[in-house]
Amino acid sequence: MQPLVQALTWLLIRKLDNDSDENGPTVRSALILGGLFIIMGALLPVIFGGRGISYASGANRFVLPGAVGSAMLLVGLLNFLKPQARQIGLALFLGSAVFAQFGFGLAYQANYENTRETWWQFAWRAPDLEPGALVSGRMQNGALVESYATWSPLNMIYHPGNHDIIITSEVLNSQTQSLFGSNRVEMDWERGNEFTNDYSNFLLFSKPAETCLHIIDGQHPEISQWDENIVGEVAAYSNIGQIRTESEKVLAPDDSIFGPEPEHGWCYYYQKAQLARQQGDWQV
Repeated sequence: MQPLVQALTWLLIRKLDNDSDENGPTVRSALILGGLFIIMGALLPVIFGGRGISYASGANRFVLPGAVGSAMLLVGLLNFLKPQARQIGLALFLGSAVFAQFGFGLAYQANYENTRETWWQFAWRAPDLEPGALVSGRMQNGALVESYATWSPLNMIYHPGNHDIIITSEVLNSQTQSLFGSNRVEMDWERGNEFTNDYSNFLLFSKPAETCLHIIDGQHPEISQWDENIVGEVAAYSNIGQIRTESEKVLAPDDSIFGPEPEHGWCYYYQKAQLARQQGDWQV
């Protein structure tokens, strides 16, 4: 989308440069008004739909429909400048776009790496999960803003090929925090899927940046200095019994989805040690 907007901006500026002085103001006004109309038309449904636009972890999909209008508005405003200043403004705009794309690329790369490590470490740590387990947690550089970002990969790992949602989830934030520890059972619906959330089956995980995944035992919660405060606030409700420690299931996360298995380094042995401690196997 952004290369298209950049090309459109360049073409519109060339058109204004080639227009006569008589037609220039008319085209400029049309661009400004048309751009504002497109931007408002794109953003009003987002606002009234209770959504918002945030650049916390990269680009936001809600800004895409208004991108063309933004290009039109920008070109209309640049036309107030003299031709030489207009070209400088365009160069600055295109340069900032290149840097923005580079920054988004770094953010997505960090998201991919941390997400890949998180789900592989989950498979190392938990041989299987109880049906109906409700898994939630926090992941640095990972997008867990909707519950499907957690239950979807977990069901693909532990129940591949099954289209039912056997392992559920809820996002963990200030709005949902009161649900954890409530032992409520309620129906949820997301992305065309209906499932039952049983908060008495809550299992908490945390994956701060550049550290190992930590699945937390509510009876003996161990919170690191890198965990977010909300993790410590709900840690006591985490039911470690949702992990089937004696399961003989052979887990093989699809590397076309989860990427190649990470190297068996420190985090691999940490997860296996945590599993052995839960099993009471002190000979490992």
